[in-house]
Amino acid sequence: MDTKVEITVQRGGTQRTLTGTRQNLASPSGYTRLCGHTLVKQVTGFDRDTGDAARSQLQKGFAAGATSLILDLRQNGGGYVTAAQALGRTKNPVATAPLLMASADANELVACAALAALEEALGREESFNPDPSAKAPWSAEVVTGLKTAMVDPRWRVRAAAVAATGKLKITELTPELKRLLEDPDGFVVKSVLVALGEMEAAPDTAELAGLAERMPAMVGEAVAIITATASTETVDAVTKLYEAGTPERRVLILRAVGQRDGECADGEFPVRPPVTEPLPSCDGATQ
Repeated sequence: MDTKVEITVQRGGTQRTLTGTRQNLASPSGYTRLCGHTLVKQVTGFDRDTGDAARSQLQKGFAAGATSLILDLRQNGGGYVTAAQALGRTKNPVATAPLLMASADANELVACAALAALEEALGREESFNPDPSAKAPWSAEVVTGLKTAMVDPRWRVRAAAVAATGKLKITELTPELKRLLEDPDGFVVKSVLVALGEMEAAPDTAELAGLAERMPAMVGEAVAIITATASTETVDAVTKLYEAGTPERRVLILRAVGQRDGECADGEFPVRPPVTEPLPSCDGATQ
C-alpha cells in the first residue's frame, strides 16, 4: 500500500513514464435510482456488504415514495453466496402498504405471494431490533390487514395469513388464530397449530380434544400438542380420545404418544392406552 509504481508508455518515437500509488480501490456493488414511483436497483456483483447496502438503499427509496421495485441483475459477475442470500432477505418495512394491498388481489397466487413477502419485509431480525424483548406493538395497518386476510374465502390465502402471523409472532392476533381452529379446511387448521406453537400460545387441552373429535384427520397433531404437558387432565383427554376412536384413529393416537414417550424420561408421561382390539397397520392389515 502507498508504494509507487512506474509504467512506461511508448508510442512511435515518444516515450512517457507514468507514476502511480498502489491503493485498494473499492467500487460499489450496486446502484439505485428512483424513476417516478419505481425504484430501480442494479446489482453488479455480490460483495460482502451487498446485503447491508441494498437494505439501506431500498429503505431510502421506499421512504422517498417508491411503490414498486425493479431488481436488475444483468452483467452481474457473481461473488459471495451469502451476499446473494442477504440481498434476498433484505427487509423493507416501508413496503407494508403495497404488500397489504396486494394480499387482497383477485389472483390467489399474487395474494399468497404478497403475504409471504410481508413476513420477509417485516421480519424482525437482529439488524432491525437488537433487543428482542423491546418489540414495539404492531401497527394497526398490519394487524387489520392480516385479520382481513384470515377471513378471505380462499383457503390458501387464509393459510398464508396464518403463517405470516405465526412467523412474525403477532400476539395481537392470537384470538383470531384460535377462532380459525374451527375452519373447515384441514390445512388452515394445521397452519394455525403451527403458528400458535411459534407464538407459544398453544390451545388448551379441551380445545385440542374438541378439534380431534371434530376433525379426525387432525387427531395426531392434536394429541402431540396435548402430550407436551404431563398432567392428569391430558392423560384423561388422550385416553378418552383413544377409547372413542376408530381403529385408524387409535393408530394415529398411539403414534403421537409413542413419539412423545421417546422424548421423555422414564415415567415422565406414562400415557399408554391399552390395545383391546386388532389395529390396522400401515398396509391395511391388522396387527
